[in-house]
Amino acid sequence: MINWLSIVVSDMKREDACDFWKTMCLCWRHYVDPKWAEKSMSGHSDPKDLKKIFYESVLYNVSQSHMVFIPVFHDHQWTLYAFNMCDQKLSILDSRPDTTKGVDPTERHQETRCNICDALTVTMNYAINFRSWEYQFPKVPRQQDSYSLDSGFFVFNFMRLWDGHQLVRWFPIESTELRKDFLAYIVLCKEHLPGNKEHLPGNKEHLPGNNEHLPDNNEHLPDNSEHLPVKVLINKLPGMMMDCTIQDVASGIAAVRKGPDVETPDQEFSDFLNNCHRVTSDGDGVFHIAARFHNVGTVREMNTRAREVAGALLAAANDRGDTTLHCAAAGGSDVMVNYILDDMMPHMNQVTMTKFLSAQNLKGETCLHEAVRHGHVEIVKKLIKKDLELAEVGRLMLVQIVDNEDISPLYLATTLRRVAIVRELTERPDEQDDMYMASWKGPAGKTALHAAVVLLDKGLVKTLLNWNGGLTKQVDDESGSTPLHFLASLSFQRRERNSIVQYRYKRLHFLTYLREYLRCKPAQDSSIVKLVMGERQDSALHADFSGSVPIHIAAAHGRLDIVTKLLEECPYCESSRNASGQTFLHVAVEKEKLDIVKYVCKAKKFNKILNAEDQDGNTALHLAVIKASENAVNTTSEKIFCTLMSTTDVGLSFANKEGYTPLDLAFLSLHPEVICMKGPREWIYFDLLNSSGEFGVGGWDRLAGDLVEPDWEKESERVGKSASMLALSVLILNASFLVPFSVLNRMDKWGVDLDQLQGARAILFQTFVVFDSIAFACSIMATYFCASAGFAMLDGLARLKNLMS
Repeated sequence: MINWLSIVVSDMKREDACDFWKTMCLCWRHYVDPKWAEKSMSGHSDPKDLKKIFYESVLYNVSQSHMVFIPVFHDHQWTLYAFNMCDQKLSILDSRPDTTKGVDPTERHQETRCNICDALTVTMNYAINFRSWEYQFPKVPRQQDSYSLDSGFFVFNFMRLWDGHQLVRWFPIESTELRKDFLAYIVLCKEHLPGNKEHLPGNKEHLPGNNEHLPDNNEHLPDNSEHLPVKVLINKLPGMMMDCTIQDVASGIAAVRKGPDVETPDQEFSDFLNNCHRVTSDGDGVFHIAARFHNVGTVREMNTRAREVAGALLAAANDRGDTTLHCAAAGGSDVMVNYILDDMMPHMNQVTMTKFLSAQNLKGETCLHEAVRHGHVEIVKKLIKKDLELAEVGRLMLVQIVDNEDISPLYLATTLRRVAIVRELTERPDEQDDMYMASWKGPAGKTALHAAVVLLDKGLVKTLLNWNGGLTKQVDDESGSTPLHFLASLSFQRRERNSIVQYRYKRLHFLTYLREYLRCKPAQDSSIVKLVMGERQDSALHADFSGSVPIHIAAAHGRLDIVTKLLEECPYCESSRNASGQTFLHVAVEKEKLDIVKYVCKAKKFNKILNAEDQDGNTALHLAVIKASENAVNTTSEKIFCTLMSTTDVGLSFANKEGYTPLDLAFLSLHPEVICMKGPREWIYFDLLNSSGEFGVGGWDRLAGDLVEPDWEKESERVGKSASMLALSVLILNASFLVPFSVLNRMDKWGVDLDQLQGARAILFQTFVVFDSIAFACSIMATYFCASAGFAMLDGLARLKNLMS
């Protein structure tokens, strides 16, 4: 493959030299022979040899290049290293599919990247260090297999289509199509350079690409391009290259069209056809606009007058990579889609029709994605029917193509609740049963069933399970979760509107919160559990990457309805353990889900897991003591501890692997030598002690040795800091106490006798006394709370509670 890529690189150099000769864009990209990377990674390469390979057959000043493409072969795979010299950024275009499944490519490319960057620094003799550049792994088309010879063909397309930031268009990833395209390019390789080398500049300073040298010939540049900087021209290059096909076809048709039906001169006709393409700022052509606004007449007239040009306009893509069929499918015009498929496509050959129908835009979306997104059921039916007519072995069907985010049409239809479209996509014709199977893929390895379960749409779930029951065992790439895991993780209740209550309280703004609650009713999503498990009973025992089965996930999110339904359908999942050896009771205690704990403690059938130990030897009571001792004001953890303590079958003296019983853990949470209000920590300790809880057999010496000795200097500092807050609270109390005496003293100086106050003055004075008394009482309470909040010996949450009070 390295020899073939060397031929391709050499031809790409010549092709660029021909296309951009005598322009400022000649050196905008530089292709490096793959042998250069091979020598760079050998570790024994001579800098002279590297420079010889790097600058071989170069007809421009490489120091002015904006893009440097280096094909690299390592780990049995080809990868393209694209250096953006303007932005000083390295893009590593890796086509291996494992990069989309959570595999970090950074580690895999670390050594290779360093070798390539160091060798490039030596070769180009730059003052900068390429290793220090920012590097990224952009989203590109992926191979179907992890290890495939097709990686070289992907690199070939990357070099042709990478503009420094993204691919100018998406390309098919089928192995057959990649090989055909590569072989066609090799066969059609021609010498593009002029044979007379006298026309080539001999001085390197005058090579095209220098900013001070303006081009003499602007035939390859847009209008007024001589006034544009090089970077602007680089951004226009993808669109310029896409215009070449339509310009060639238009010029050829104008030259051969003769006869009385042509009323305009050839040049005017050619200009007219050229102006039909890329007429908007988004690169839309006339056909794109006509398809978007359902104007079939324009397309029909153009197809009648010049079929070749109409075919080129039909397949032309705009700046987003959308063809006319994309716009027609999104616009929802059945007439336009039918005319394109039935009247224009039959004039194409088989290969062209297949490529046109399955063309992907820059997002990787096909026309079917657009039809699904906008909910056009009839267009979806038409596209699927036409695709079946072109079906051939080894080709991805239209319903099997996913976009750059791995979103299939079926997944997209499910997320948008397009029930009718989901049914169309999941119906397989009998004669095509073996090769026609819609893709259920979604982002990060999710499936359409994952999306249907999250939406709590029972109809969609039933449709998908009737189509493919195996989806219940499909897992996502991020966590290894099945659809049942997703359902168990929904910690909120989806609600549906109650129109009667909504109308009743429509204008009552003061009942907003009541209206929001009453106008909805909880959805019964536990029935979906039965529906999913009815297809596969063992799906409740499938563990994710953390070893948790769905009942662990439901317990962690407090979903009692899901827990009970799982236990009804699969009773033997109650004793399932996760990777830490925990049952769902351990998880509920750790996540402080009181309802789950109460449910387990009330039922006798769960007695065998009440005292179950995890891999550290901790029972549920151990974890409850730890959680209740962590925070002094956590009422939920305290209630969980009380619930377990009130259950007679819960053992109080089991020791974990460190030899600690629950009583030991409660004792270790105290600081006996520090006098402060610990509250719950103390009553938990005494509750266990008075309930016949036992200390471990390790002895008091060992237990006392594990106590954390208080740092008296630190404790003294904390008390000193608390004095300022306490002094402030005392000042507030003192001020509220002295205010009435100040008023009486002032009235005495004015000669006002309190016994002579009558009428309004008496009422005002009495009101002042009442309010001052209230202020004094509130000051006492504020002083207490401020003192408690500022007392550093208290727990943080207790201080926060007092401060908020």
